[in-house]
Amino acid sequence: MGSIVLNNLGKVYGEDTVAVHNVNLEIKDGEFVVFVGPSGCGKSTILRMIAGLEHISFGEVIINDEVMNNVPARDRDIAMVFQNYALYPQMTARQNIGFALEMRKLPREEIEKRVLETASTLNISELLDRKPKELSGGQRQRVAMGRAIIRNAEAYLLDEPLSNLDAKLRSQLREELSKLHARLGVTMIHVTHDQIEAMTLGQRVAVFSVGHLFQYDTPETLYKSPNSIFVAGFIGSPTMNFFEAVSTRKASELSISVGKRKIGIQNYQERFNINQDGKLLVGIRPEHINWGNHSLELEDGFLANVEFIENLEPESYVTAIFDDKEIKTLSSDDLEKFSKGTSETFSGTKDPVITFRVSSENLPQKNSSILISLPPEKLYLFNANTGQSYGKEIKW
Repeated sequence: MGSIVLNNLGKVYGEDTVAVHNVNLEIKDGEFVVFVGPSGCGKSTILRMIAGLEHISFGEVIINDEVMNNVPARDRDIAMVFQNYALYPQMTARQNIGFALEMRKLPREEIEKRVLETASTLNISELLDRKPKELSGGQRQRVAMGRAIIRNAEAYLLDEPLSNLDAKLRSQLREELSKLHARLGVTMIHVTHDQIEAMTLGQRVAVFSVGHLFQYDTPETLYKSPNSIFVAGFIGSPTMNFFEAVSTRKASELSISVGKRKIGIQNYQERFNINQDGKLLVGIRPEHINWGNHSLELEDGFLANVEFIENLEPESYVTAIFDDKEIKTLSSDDLEKFSKGTSETFSGTKDPVITFRVSSENLPQKNSSILISLPPEKLYLFNANTGQSYGKEIKW
């Protein structure tokens, strides 16, 4: 089995283009880990360095306590599955799956036995005599998986294997991949830009941007306790809502000013490591926002107008614009700045906007005026310059 350690791993192209910055993480023997992040964040480059297909500029790749930097790819006992399947078009599925064993000159009887076992595991036994052009996208991906797992390798590296498939088939193969890992018990690293894949497949998930590892933890921890505004905004759909705010401490209460209103957080020291007053960023997830009609008491609420309703059944997402134009909500461009490090200025959205989740049986009317409440116990607080979270690990 294969444990994998990345020790200050880095990749530089040319003289000064750094694609991967000092990545440190450990993958346990038999663990299913997902690398996720936007396109160009370095996740596939890291995967290729682990496989030996990309030169390591600095740092180490360690597999089973052995430094692999100078070990050729063919000697690392690692199998890869690629986004474009990489099947030989002139070969049948049977021949594609057994090709690696033929190259090792295993006896024909042994090859046939393992091909049949692998095909049975992937439910493609009836497809073995077909060529790739006669297979659907999902069937080709299963054949590509079969060609990898027949090798009984130390680890399996999956480079966006589901991205070419439609949504329904992706969902089906996510479930099959999870079951396959449970059955084989091998180390797997899955690279994707799709957070749904990351959160449903990974026992742990590594979130990358511009070559930096931002956070490496369980899916639940990434969602509930993001360590930065980038992770908070990247994980979750729709994304977390973010506002500019000003904080003031008084004894055990932290007062958060958002536009013209204040939100009080009692015993804030239990949840936040914040030791100064001033500008910060507030976040709240769509499912944590409360709303009611205009006639409710306004003391703790924000008036807003319903702009758009995305009815997905049985839940819907409502986008509303605050009446208070002093509220400044962060734009996607603002969040992208934090993915590259820090930000000192924010462009904000054109109008102060908020998105929240509701039951489709209890929808507000479009263009209606509503009251929105932000529960203090559900707020996230971030440093306005660095984007780092002020929060301690949250346990809800």
